[in-house]
Amino acid sequence: MVPFVRIPGSTPDLVNHALNAGAGGVVMPHIQNAEQASRLAELARFPPRGNRSFPPAALIGEKQFQTPDGMTVFDVWNDHVAIFCQIEDVEGVKNIEEICNVPGIDGILVGTGDLRMSLGLPSGSLDGDEEIFVDALERIRNVTSARGTPVMGFSSNARLIERRLKIGWQALIVHADFSSIYSSAVATISTCEDIAARVQHSADGTASAEINGHNCVSNGIH
Repeated sequence: MVPFVRIPGSTPDLVNHALNAGAGGVVMPHIQNAEQASRLAELARFPPRGNRSFPPAALIGEKQFQTPDGMTVFDVWNDHVAIFCQIEDVEGVKNIEEICNVPGIDGILVGTGDLRMSLGLPSGSLDGDEEIFVDALERIRNVTSARGTPVMGFSSNARLIERRLKIGWQALIVHADFSSIYSSAVATISTCEDIAARVQHSADGTASAEINGHNCVSNGIH
């Protein structure tokens, strides 16, 4: 599994920090034109292919310098980093061809939630059948498939997975860390409530506990 990091658009310096920390690739949101895409590609690669800074903390130990014959560690890093532009604006869709033509851009991530809002469509959804939205996805598909540029994006349920695969997306984000944290927290709280209720009921034979505090603390018995 290769870790990707989505960099906040207003902090391009984090590209270098994320890659030095071990990310195999980075995603930059709201890329709208070739100039922005080119800047991203340069930030992620060392000279002469880019402007990535020298990473002293990432070069500790001799094993970091064991590379194929004729290659430096910087050559290896340049060849093994994946750079994805996140397309989620009308301008990004309009300029998708020039973005894909930028040297060093390895793929496209489609942000359908923001794209829908940029198109003036109702917010709160990652999908829809509106003609303007379908046309935008189709334009992305036509341009990327003609150039062999991989496309990935969010697909949070079985219906979305099927729809996205049918329009040629090669990589799908089917879960997220915040979803896992939320689901785990809800499950833990529910388990704690059940345990506390059983304990209180067992203690007096008839009582049931109402859990309305934190950390499974019962502060109301009825």
